[in-house]
Amino acid sequence: MATTDFQTPPRPTPAWLARLGAYWRWWTGELGKLAYERFAALRGATDVPNLSIEGNELILVEPRAAVGPDTRIDLAALDPVRARAALQALLRRVGEMQSRVRLCLRPGEALVRRVNMPIATEENLEQVLAFEMDRLTPFRAEDVYFDFRVVSRDGATGQLALQLAVARRELVDARVERLRALGANVQGVAVRDGIVPPAQPLDLLPSEQRGERESARQRVVQRSLAGAVLILFALALAIPLWQKRATVIAVMPLVDRAQQEAQATDRVARQLEREADDYNFLLGKKQSTYPVLAYVEEISRLLPDSTWLQQLVVKSNGKTREVQMTGETTSSSKLIEILAQSKLLRNPAPRGTMTRLHAQFRALHDRGGSAAAAASGGGAGARPAAARQPSPGRPAESARRRRTRAREAHARAHDPPAREGRGTGAQMSTPFIADPRRSRSLALGILVAVVVAIALAIAIPVWMLNRHYDVALAENLDKLDRYRRIAGTRAQVARQLEAMAARNPRQYFLRGGAPALAGAEAQEAIRSLVESGGGRLITMGAPASKDDGHYRQVSVNVQLTANIFALRKILGAIESNTPYLFVDNLSIRTQVAANFKPPPGAEPEMFVQFDVLGYALTGT
Repeated sequence: MATTDFQTPPRPTPAWLARLGAYWRWWTGELGKLAYERFAALRGATDVPNLSIEGNELILVEPRAAVGPDTRIDLAALDPVRARAALQALLRRVGEMQSRVRLCLRPGEALVRRVNMPIATEENLEQVLAFEMDRLTPFRAEDVYFDFRVVSRDGATGQLALQLAVARRELVDARVERLRALGANVQGVAVRDGIVPPAQPLDLLPSEQRGERESARQRVVQRSLAGAVLILFALALAIPLWQKRATVIAVMPLVDRAQQEAQATDRVARQLEREADDYNFLLGKKQSTYPVLAYVEEISRLLPDSTWLQQLVVKSNGKTREVQMTGETTSSSKLIEILAQSKLLRNPAPRGTMTRLHAQFRALHDRGGSAAAAASGGGAGARPAAARQPSPGRPAESARRRRTRAREAHARAHDPPAREGRGTGAQMSTPFIADPRRSRSLALGILVAVVVAIALAIAIPVWMLNRHYDVALAENLDKLDRYRRIAGTRAQVARQLEAMAARNPRQYFLRGGAPALAGAEAQEAIRSLVESGGGRLITMGAPASKDDGHYRQVSVNVQLTANIFALRKILGAIESNTPYLFVDNLSIRTQVAANFKPPPGAEPEMFVQFDVLGYALTGT
């Protein structure tokens, strides 16, 4: 809740004492407000019964919906003593033993509305709302209690959406005094429609007028428990650890012997790790994606006789593989339906300009084995021809923005003076910081610093006395455990190394050493496989190498001509070769017209271009 109070001038005291007192009052005040706001729910604020006064009837409004009819007390029929007893009995029936209540105003007794304010006023929002109260409501700020909640922030328009609740002072004061006369401990004032509190409930009652939430006995118990916790913590830090000294001395020889055994085991484990990495590197590449031959065979199986391919491209696109098909078909929609039935390809779709009996396709293959097919067009997408036109409402919008900026400048340049009825937040929280948010943050920071300083003053002496033995014992025990666990795996690691050496992982790599040796080996293998497969080698580019840590990638560009049967044989031989070779960026183009009909038993030659990738170990 927001209200405005005047600060009385300080008593004539020495300057340093007055300044210290001002700091103390500011700090304790900010911490008190912060503790109330942050921990109200933990202290039972949400469980306080809600009471409403209608005429001479006192109505208990349940805080949760659908629990039965309202419970009423007719105050006119009871004398003050019996009325107090009836209220206490009513509160005890709902589980409230400390007479805490919250006054609920009916919708007609309070004004709740949505207002918009500039974002620039958020830091001094209570001051600005009090200053603008006569414009936002039919009341003056000194005649009402009010509270607000930020509903939303629109950075684009620079506006804050607020929910503002306002009630007349004389009405609220009269209802609160009537409840207090009945022995109630009034905790707040809310509007009846807002009984179920949101994250930041509206409360029209000034914080200084709210009753205490716990008794003096409860506060003594809480402080006693907190003191006991601090004492136990201090005792736990102060427990002597001199017995650990003998344990540390006895453990150190064991640690030295275990370390020597662990170092010998570690050398064997590192050798096994290198061998396993080499073996799994190429094996993982083989198993992570389908071979190129699988795509060629899948396309050959799926395409109907009414479709003629002019070009087929299979290339890597990040973690997926992309298949592009260019050619002619009688029905592109039927072709898409056929491709969609494939387990290797997925999401086929045309892309680019389509003409009759002409379509292009693209398919994407992911590492798991499925493929995403998208259309492949001949050109880039068309850009929108129409440029953005300026909005006809721009001049009006500019005028609104000018008014908004003028209001923000006014709010910043003219800090409205504190007036009665504005809210506690309208006062300057400290003589040095006018922004309530920064003032509260500074107070919280000082509290954290004080708590940390006290904790360090207690803990550092104890920690300094016991640190040496704690650290030494923990480190030695940890080392001994780790060394023993490592040394215990030596026999198993040695067996695994022998099994890995029997697999000979290096046979899947090209010859190591200089990049030229690995490239020459790859070229020789490719030439032999192409010739034995029935293809005619046109050209083979110079090998290109690229180092990637412990491995060297060698790539060779190959161009050849072959029919479909020879091409399948060549691709299968390359991708099943030892050392391992990988085919990428495959491009197949036909060299005959679409209406070409080969003689029986003959297949036309195609122009084929692809990259062959191999891997070698560096430093070998």
